[in-house]
Amino acid sequence: MMTSSVHLLLERAIDTPVKLQCVVSFAQRTLSRGTTAHIAARISRDIWSTKQALEELTEAGILSTVPNDGEPIYEYAPKGYLKDALALLIDDYNDPLRRVEVHDYVRELALYAPYRADFGQLVAM
Repeated sequence: MMTSSVHLLLERAIDTPVKLQCVVSFAQRTLSRGTTAHIAARISRDIWSTKQALEELTEAGILSTVPNDGEPIYEYAPKGYLKDALALLIDDYNDPLRRVEVHDYVRELALYAPYRADFGQLVAM
C-alpha cells in the first residue's frame, strides 16, 4: 500500500503516465539528462506531451534545466523536501504488486489533470 507522502506526490506533481515514466527513468538512472526530443525518444512518447510533462516536473521541483542554445537540457535534481517521497515512490515502483497500484492511481489522476490545471489558473486570477 502506498504511503500518504507518495499519494500527495502523485496528486500534486506526477499526475500523468508520461510524468511518471519520466520520473522513474531519471530516478532509476536510465536517463541522466537530455533535451525534450532525446527524452521523448528514450521513453517512447510523443514530443508534445513529453515537453509538457518535463516543464511541469521542473515547476514542481523534481527536475532542473540547463540552458542549451535555446532548448533546455533537463536533469534529475529534486528539491530536498521531495527526496524522501520520491525514494518511497521508486520503492513502490520496484515492487510488482505496488507498481500496479501506482499505475492505476496515476491513470485515475490523469483523467482529471486537465481540470485541476484549469482550476488552478482560475483561482490564481
